[in-house]
Amino acid sequence: MTHRDMQPPWLRFPDLPAGELGWRMGAGEGYLCDFWGWIGSLTYDERLAYLLRHKPLPDAYVLMAADVLALPDLNDADVDAAFGVLADVGLISRG
Repeated sequence: MTHRDMQPPWLRFPDLPAGELGWRMGAGEGYLCDFWGWIGSLTYDERLAYLLRHKPLPDAYVLMAADVLALPDLNDADVDAAFGVLADVGLISRG
């Protein structure tokens, strides 16, 4: 891979729970802006490989991982399909 990996948000700020105010203000906000810009520059296959390299995926970040795979559209159908892919590759369990 030619792109420099950014740490996933759950590893960069392990003490900042998903959805907390710190992701919308301060260091978490800036990091997420940079992260979404960077991850959006990758192909689908690169994004999937990235998630596999950074497992285990915390339960609180499953929706974010689905959004990562569903980029750039983030429509409901693509996000729903992403959950199936996450389960197929073992990042989440089928509920």
